[in-house]
Amino acid sequence: SRGATYIALGLLWRDGTHDRSAAVSVLRGVLDLQYEDGPDSKLHGVWRRRQGETDHDSNWREFVGCGLILILETFPDRLPGDLVSDIKAALVRAAVGSARRDVGAGYTNIALMSAFLLDYVGTQQGRDDLRQAGQESLGARSVCLTCQTTSGKLTTLLPRSPTSWNGCTGPGRIGRSL
Repeated sequence: SRGATYIALGLLWRDGTHDRSAAVSVLRGVLDLQYEDGPDSKLHGVWRRRQGETDHDSNWREFVGCGLILILETFPDRLPGDLVSDIKAALVRAAVGSARRDVGAGYTNIALMSAFLLDYVGTQQGRDDLRQAGQESLGARSVCLTCQTTSGKLTTLLPRSPTSWNGCTGPGRIGRSL
């Protein structure tokens, strides 16, 4: 579902013969993979990886959600109205699930995408609760890493995520000098 979202974006961008219909088909397939278990479920708004599987990654709310936002912002006129409505509903589910999950600032990439998803969906769909959650997550959390200075030089600025090496502690830091 994550990769398929960006394939659909590429098809809409290219806009060749049959690309729009292929993108619509891909996007309908992506939307079918989203859990709709209800806002109290840990899986609410998460996308399964593939059709017929139950394997999921909670981060896909943000990855797929941001891809769908790109599609809505760039090519809404290339999609049928009912699909646009379905994408908007899927984004609300993803945002509600993301707000409930409330990842910390130490999970930089997801925290940033979550804040964007929440603010976008809240703003576009008149959901002040989601908009405020997105804005507060950027303001209240120090999502951007603290930069250290040595001799007036910016020295460390690294993304942090459980899936990538966290070089912010201990000797041998990556990106000692930018």
